Amino acid sequence: MVKGITRQVIVIRGEPDAPFDQAIFLVRDDIISKGGITEDLLLKEAKRACRSSEQPRMLHRLLWSFPGAAAIGVIWLITVFLT
Repeated sequence: MVKGITRQVIVIRGEPDAPFDQAIFLVRDDIISKGGITEDLLLKEAKRACRSSEQPRMLHRLLWSFPGAAAIGVIWLITVFLT
């Protein structure tokens, strides 16, 4: 057991439909000692990190669906006009 060490943590509670109950962020010691960063800014960054995990996947799926739909449309047009 280590004694005498304290860490700053930020705990973000999950939304009811989120796949997690809570997310725990350990704040680096050098960030706190340097100062210049507020608690509000740390909290906003932690919340942004929790939200950003799903958005790129959704955008990635959406971007790949358009070329797929266009390819199917071109194949359909070719089969209609060649028969």
